[in-house]
Amino acid sequence: SSLAVQEEWHHNCILKWTSRQERRQRQAHQRLERMLHKKPDWQMGGLTRIATSDTIATPPDLSEVVQLTPTPTPKVAPEATLTERTTEHDFQASKEAPLAVEDRWVWYPAVNPPNWRRTCFLLLDDSSHSILGRIISGFMVATIMVSTVSFVIETLPFLQERPTLCQELLSAGEELTVKACEPAPLLIFSTLEAICIAIFTVEYCLRLALCHTDPRYGSSFLSRTFHYAIQPLNVVDVIAVLPFYLKLALEFSEIGVFGMLRLMRVCRLLKLAKHHQGIMVCWEALVNSGITLALLFFYEVLFGIIFATILHTLEGSKYSIAEEFTEPYMDLVTGKNMPPRYPTGVFVRRNLWDTGDEPTPFYSIPAALWWVFTTTTTVGYGDFAPTTTMGQCLGVLVFYFGIILLALPIGVVSQNFECAYERAHQGTRRRRMTSLISAKTRTMMSDARHGHVLTNRPVAPHLAPEQKGGISRWIFTVMNDPNSSIIAMGLSYISFGLIIVTTFSLILESMPVFNYTPAGCGAVELSVELCKPEPDPAFEVIEVTGSVFFTVEYALRIIFAHSASEEELGLTVVADAKPLPGWKKTLRYALQPLNVIDIMAIVPFYLEFIGLGGSGAAVLRVLRLVRIFRVLKSPKMRACVDMILCIVLEALPGIVSVFSLTCLVCIMFAACMFFAEGTTYSVDPSMVDLTTYPMGTYIRPTKDGNDWEPTPFLSIMHTFWWFFTTATTVGYGDYVPTTTAGKLVAVFTFYLGIVLVAIKLTIVQGSFRRHYPEWQKSHSI
Repeated sequence: SSLAVQEEWHHNCILKWTSRQERRQRQAHQRLERMLHKKPDWQMGGLTRIATSDTIATPPDLSEVVQLTPTPTPKVAPEATLTERTTEHDFQASKEAPLAVEDRWVWYPAVNPPNWRRTCFLLLDDSSHSILGRIISGFMVATIMVSTVSFVIETLPFLQERPTLCQELLSAGEELTVKACEPAPLLIFSTLEAICIAIFTVEYCLRLALCHTDPRYGSSFLSRTFHYAIQPLNVVDVIAVLPFYLKLALEFSEIGVFGMLRLMRVCRLLKLAKHHQGIMVCWEALVNSGITLALLFFYEVLFGIIFATILHTLEGSKYSIAEEFTEPYMDLVTGKNMPPRYPTGVFVRRNLWDTGDEPTPFYSIPAALWWVFTTTTTVGYGDFAPTTTMGQCLGVLVFYFGIILLALPIGVVSQNFECAYERAHQGTRRRRMTSLISAKTRTMMSDARHGHVLTNRPVAPHLAPEQKGGISRWIFTVMNDPNSSIIAMGLSYISFGLIIVTTFSLILESMPVFNYTPAGCGAVELSVELCKPEPDPAFEVIEVTGSVFFTVEYALRIIFAHSASEEELGLTVVADAKPLPGWKKTLRYALQPLNVIDIMAIVPFYLEFIGLGGSGAAVLRVLRLVRIFRVLKSPKMRACVDMILCIVLEALPGIVSVFSLTCLVCIMFAACMFFAEGTTYSVDPSMVDLTTYPMGTYIRPTKDGNDWEPTPFLSIMHTFWWFFTTATTVGYGDYVPTTTAGKLVAVFTFYLGIVLVAIKLTIVQGSFRRHYPEWQKSHSI
């Protein structure tokens, strides 16, 4: 039967995989044997069998096994222990092992029994088993990126064109309409969209037509096709292309429906999850934390409603019909009489200075709930804030309540992400460590055969080069090593003091109080050259003094570097190797990072001095600040920086993965915010100042909801700034949503930003826990 054939095929695949691992292990033993025969006096006391990365790899998924060779499977011996001692008997037995070498990848997956439909399905659905599959996956990722970039930049105002009918109506003095004047994207974006949709459609249809070859999705054709089609990522594929075909098939008179279809295009970003492991790891952590996060969010909403109700009672329940609100008033800018702001009265509160009443922003519980969410998530836009004493006391209570609630989801998400990250990278780390051990072993054995050792530590006295150099070497040592003598330590203190003084000088000279206007300004005419403020001459004296000192110090070190030994220069020392010539030692010393920083801090001064700064003089002045990195020459500071670099480098892959997810989420939420706040176009004189915007503009409600204003969310790219300031809980308050839909998007952004920040902190914290104890043992603080 077909089940018996499938079971036999699975068994044969496992045997082949086991045989391949055993064969590669024997090959590794044979290579070690050849090395030992070349160096028979090698000390083998602690030599262990080193497994290659393939030896410790996990077996592949049975349903996705790729048959690499059609040859019959030999019987497999039991797997040997990876850490057992290597003996001469093992090496003699390994001589009989063949030295066949297998490719790590194949061009296309071959299945047993042969089935071209199954092969094509694996190429489209799983890129991990073949080179051609990876090429197809890369092409699909590129298509998604092109489609996304097109979707984002087509909202930029300068990449849109206004219909010519609008100008004709304006010139004729006729009434303008939204349909005639609303800008539309350039035609090139529609062409790109059609091409990308065609690619997505063909790829999805091919996968759906061939998915019946995968036994994981059911036992019959219809069952497999149905279960494959309802997979979450495949549903996303349908949602990503559906708006395009709906737009072609139907004519929508409602702008809101058309905008919703445009917004659905952002769902195609979720297609990247299939091609990015980091996104899947983050998604796994969020799914595992889903119930806990939902419960915490429920308590957040529950207590938020309580706080919002109290604040509404304290600052939003007093109603006023005072004349200042219900009577006409005069505009202080234009001098015109304006109609009353609130002809029937308004809810008020005391103003911040307690000198009178003002309209309250907490006119309802939902409005107060918006303030609660921005406060408890520490975003704090500043658009709404309590002014009464009781309201401010409630605000303090909400502050600390929010901190407590934030600690709970951060702990949950951090723990689940750490577990998911370790599972995803356990095999990678293990293979990487094994590769490093193998490389280290090969290097040690190679060095032992040739009779020399590679080291970065000082060599033994009998291996050190002949001491020479005299006064040149002494000068270099004084300039380069603060611990070599009292004179060197004094010069080090002087250098450090000049770094601090010149740095503060650069900061202070940018302050208006330390600048003066040239005397010639306004004598004849006003011009930038004559009237631009200049810093006090004392700052120039400080800069010249510091630059001259650093120039002399750097020049002396470079001139006399040839007289120092390689270890004094910080170069790698190889015992019994031919000494480097003086010019080569000087060159390598000059190219070290800290010495490059020294020259970068000096050159801008001389470029400005000879007048080559031009319009970039401000940039050159800022480059002088890099001299502050000279303090890293201190051994303790350098060790601390090395630890930080190790932490950052280890955490970098995880941070990049989370940042990729952050960028994906940024595009999605920025698009939602743009469609909520920036897609309402108006040419109505009661809503738009036609003297400033003669052809109309995009508008949104004001904060109090009683008027209209031009929207700051001009495009999706403009909205990126709002997302990052919100998701990182910075909340400058320059871009604040005012519509109900925009505020709902912002609330979800608050909590999603907290989750993403928690994941980044978890990655860095894990690296810090691994490196800090080692640094603390080696360096007393």
